[in-house]
Amino acid sequence: MDLAFRCPHCGSVIRTQYLSPGEPALCRNCGQSAPAPAESDPDVVDLPPVPSSEAAQDLPAGAGGVSETTSWLGYADGSQAGPPPIPDQYGDPATSGWHQAPQFSVSRVLSVMFRESLAGAIPYGLISLVSLLPVFLTGGLASDGTDFGIETVGQLVSNLMSPLTTAAIIAATYERLQGKKRDWGVVVQTALRRWLPLVVINILVTILISLGFLLLFVPGIFAAIAFAVVGPSCIVEDKGIGDSMSRSSELATGFRWRVLGYQCAYLLLVGLIIVIPLVLVFSAFTEESGVGSIAQSVVISAISVIVEVTSAVGATALYRELRAAKGEFDQSELLSVFE
Repeated sequence: MDLAFRCPHCGSVIRTQYLSPGEPALCRNCGQSAPAPAESDPDVVDLPPVPSSEAAQDLPAGAGGVSETTSWLGYADGSQAGPPPIPDQYGDPATSGWHQAPQFSVSRVLSVMFRESLAGAIPYGLISLVSLLPVFLTGGLASDGTDFGIETVGQLVSNLMSPLTTAAIIAATYERLQGKKRDWGVVVQTALRRWLPLVVINILVTILISLGFLLLFVPGIFAAIAFAVVGPSCIVEDKGIGDSMSRSSELATGFRWRVLGYQCAYLLLVGLIIVIPLVLVFSAFTEESGVGSIAQSVVISAISVIVEVTSAVGATALYRELRAAKGEFDQSELLSVFE
């Protein structure tokens, strides 16, 4: 159902699609949610219909008071043209409820990634350490270095557990980005339910990206961009393996260069600001004190935790940014996965 109604909190007009009466819609003016009314409700506003993709192409640049590079909530075909002008009685398009979908911002994704990683450093770090337990345990059993097989098994189990901890971090981060208090019981249940699909997805994505890099490098870059948000697509939208991969590619379409920009910025910032200094500090400590393998294990574990936490949180922030840039604002059907 495509309708427009006034926000009960601030009075601006909210236009929505695909919502049944009673489902929450987000007002982009005041930031509060309001239940979608029935079509017969007096709060429903009669506005001009959204043009088809063919009609939208005929609109002049900036129609509706926006530039040709912007998109608007309610455009199912993803058209970049502005909506038809709003009648005077409904106010200025810039301040009314015809809310402009925000432009994709790499800096905003990075800011959210660092903010949420720091805010959840302790719980996310502990979650990440769970996947390293098999390595610690098997490393202790083979401390003399004579049983390589035990260490290999430990690393394999750790790799299988990593998608579980990643899923938990993604679920918890998305709840925070929704303004909800984290329910760790629900987070664990969600992670367990999506664990095996995420294991298969990680294997397939790794194979595809690796093959792409072997084939003249460029296909690997395109694959990395296409599957940048496959994890959040699987966790948040509760999709299957193939659907999660398709969904990630769909969200990245139209924003590939910006997704690549985020990925490059992430590697640069995490590498130069966090990982490299950490390695240098502990390397110097190891040489001076002679503690050897213990300090190196701490370095490796710290790097693994930092990379897993920031990559999972960053992918979730990127996923939400892509959805917002496409005009897909978070609605109740996407929150039900955490209920």
